Parts: sequence; structure tokens; C-alpha cells
Amino acid sequence: MKAEAPRSLGRSPARAGLAGCAVLALAAGFALFGCATDSPTGPGAGGATELGLSANPSDFDFPDSIGSALLTARATGATMMHAGVLWTDVESSPGAVDVTQVRQMLSAFQSLGFATSYSFRVVDTNQRGTPADLAGLARDDPTMIARVDAVVDSLLGAFAQYPLLAFSFGNEVDVYFSFHPLELPAFRALLQRERQRMRARLPGLPVGACTTSPVGNPNAWVGDTLNAYTDLSIYTYYPFQPGTDFIHRPPSTFEPDMNAMLTTASAHPLALQEVGYSSAASAAAAKRRRPTSRGTSAPGSAPNRARACCSQAGSS
Repeated sequence: MKAEAPRSLGRSPARAGLAGCAVLALAAGFALFGCATDSPTGPGAGGATELGLSANPSDFDFPDSIGSALLTARATGATMMHAGVLWTDVESSPGAVDVTQVRQMLSAFQSLGFATSYSFRVVDTNQRGTPADLAGLARDDPTMIARVDAVVDSLLGAFAQYPLLAFSFGNEVDVYFSFHPLELPAFRALLQRERQRMRARLPGLPVGACTTSPVGNPNAWVGDTLNAYTDLSIYTYYPFQPGTDFIHRPPSTFEPDMNAMLTTASAHPLALQEVGYSSAASAAAAKRRRPTSRGTSAPGSAPNRARACCSQAGSS
């Protein structure tokens, strides 16, 4: 998988994909609370918590730094990793789907004892996400559907060999659909279709669609709309002060925000794909103010902690 250019949303360049088998598509964290109602084997069924940590290799010692970063994360006690892929990373030309590097990545994680969650970034934050030759097609066009089916089928082959904790169809999709709301119904139908196909082949795999946190988010309706057709609610969480990037709200807002997200998720399990806290000195010494609870226990009130099954943490 190739490195991608940083997107213009004020997020850390560390969120860009990393070349090689250990590419990571996140800056911070993943947490999952509860389990799918139709899947007794899905995440959360046993009530255990998986703890993950973002591992970002150095550009100056690549690719050896990939192994070093993963081993360092494992040494901290991390037990899971989240990763993802852009559509064009696995279909470089029309119909030429290749998930070899996805398999290599999942194999590497498994060999180190990591559980894994995964994202097919069919929509990627503010990017439409489709290959160039499909740019003019609606998401319910038969050609579009056939191409998505082909990629999902190939990914399912890898996931059957290397089982996942959870899967996300898209990344922070509320950002894109807030600007293109007329495209949402076709995407919702495509999500519903692929979720049914994935669950038919891998019944224990919870499938969702990642959006940004609904806390203070005027576009939270996008996630609410899509999550009526998913097994879990998946959010990214960057508690920036309004109108800023990398200047965070006080840690005291962490637990109430978590409880608010659990409330929004309602009966759904809640997954946090990314939890971002900047450690840069320019970010008003945010490193000293990061919540001490993150990465040590499931956030939220005592009843909510009982629902936690996995959490991945890190800083941007």
C-alpha cells in the first residue's frame, strides 16, 4: 500500500498510509463497546477489553522502523491494531484487484499477537474515494456495485484467513456526505448490500461505517442515518476546541463525551476508530494534559465500562 498525501482537514500527517505490509491508517485509537445483536461471537460477547496503540514508523529508517514500531507497541502491552486501505491501493487499474499486501499486513499483526480491526476507505473523509474511471458514476450504478463487490470479495478472502474484531465500510464519511447529501441514499443502499454480503460469509464480523464523533457535530445525522443499517457505531474522536486544530478541550470533557457517544449509539456497540491527542509543544502543552484514563480502562461510567471489549490509544 502506497503512502498518501495528507488531506486538508488539519489532521496530523501521521494519519497518512504507510508503505509496506504494516501500513496503518489511523493516528490514534480504536475502542469497541458491546456486541452485535445477531452475532454471539462478535466483539464484546465475552466482555474482555483489547488495548491498542498507534505505531508510526520513522521515515528516516524505513522499512526497518515498521517492525520496530510494532514491537514497541506490543511491548507496551498493546493487544490490537487498526488498519485500512484506500480503494486505489487494492485496485490499481479497473478490475485488477490485489489484496496481497493486506494479507501480509494482517499476517504480521497476527504473528505479533495483535487482534485487528480494518477499514475499506471507499469514502475517505472529504474524498469521494472511488477510482478515477468511476468518478462520474452513482454508487447504485451496476458497474459501481460490481466493482465494490469484487474488492469486498477479495478482502473477505483475507479476513477469512485472518479474522477481524470489526470492519468499517468507509472512513469519516459524514464529512464527505455533509457536502454531498444527495449521494447519501445510494451509499446507504450500498453499505446495506455489502454488510449483508459480508455477514453471509463471515457471520461473526460486525460491520459499520466510520463517522466523526457526534459530540458537537452538526453532521451527526449522517452517522445516525447509516447506523440504522450497521452492526455497530464507529466514530473518530478529536476533542479540539471549536474553530481550532490540535488545541484540545480539557481532559475533564473526556468521560462526558464518551458517555454522550454511548448514548447516541444506543443499543449499538460503540467503536472508537481513532482517539487523537496532540503531544506537540505548540499545542499548548497538550501532552501534559491528556486524560490519564485513556489506554488504561474503558471510558465512561461504570455500567458502560462493563460493555467494553477493546480500545486502541495513541497521540497525533
